[in-house]
Amino acid sequence: MPQQGLNPRQRKFCREYLSCGNATKAAIAAGYESEWIDKYAFRLLRKSRVKAYLAELREQASVKEEITPERVIRELGILAFSDITNYDVNTQGELTLKPKVQRGATRAVQSVTFDEHIVEGRDGSVTTRRKKSVKVHEKSSSLDKLCKHLGIALPKEMTPFEALVSAIPPELIPAMQAAMAKKLSEKKPE
Repeated sequence: MPQQGLNPRQRKFCREYLSCGNATKAAIAAGYESEWIDKYAFRLLRKSRVKAYLAELREQASVKEEITPERVIRELGILAFSDITNYDVNTQGELTLKPKVQRGATRAVQSVTFDEHIVEGRDGSVTTRRKKSVKVHEKSSSLDKLCKHLGIALPKEMTPFEALVSAIPPELIPAMQAAMAKKLSEKKPE
């Protein structure tokens, strides 16, 4: 048990550190007092027993929350490859997925807005104008993390998306172009 050999204050430091990610704040919350608190907190993080206990706490948290490398990669993929054309907003302002879209795709959505304005014309006619929009989470950091995981080196002048596209085997490109052309031709003008 890694917690053996740690005093109660050191164990509290570890728990606080995992919750806030800041060693100095964790040391203060654990009750350490010193004008050199930031240096002491850094030293605590370097102790082998503290490292072992932090690893144990992280493992417990990942088991409890069912966090696995596969699940993290799948989630990054959902974010990285989200497509704004996969979503629609109905007349009640609810987000819907278009047919054949992966069920978890809604997790890539950051926000949905639906505005409805009634406009009266000069001739007395009444028109309802609706504006609906879907905003997905930022993609480049997810693509960057996937590139790192997959070992795809990013030259400084390439974006993560460009690097992933360049990693596609050439024999798959014609099929992908045909699928994209088909998808674009199905898109209805608004």
